[in-house]
Amino acid sequence: IMDVIRGNQTLFMRGDEVEAAWSWTDPIIEGWTSRAERPKPYDVETTGPEDAAVLMHREGRRWLDIKA
Repeated sequence: IMDVIRGNQTLFMRGDEVEAAWSWTDPIIEGWTSRAERPKPYDVETTGPEDAAVLMHREGRRWLDIKA
């Protein structure tokens, strides 16, 4: 917060940036709500739910396997 008090706003979004971010995410949230869906949970240190792999496979792609 001291950054803002000192006039350094580089770590904070402007109002128009916040509005743009919500205009992008609101339709996604509304889609989940209208279909009574929620993001699928998955285990920690995995690439995500199996459905994500199926989606990529349909397009002839695969997730990059990153080992920590």
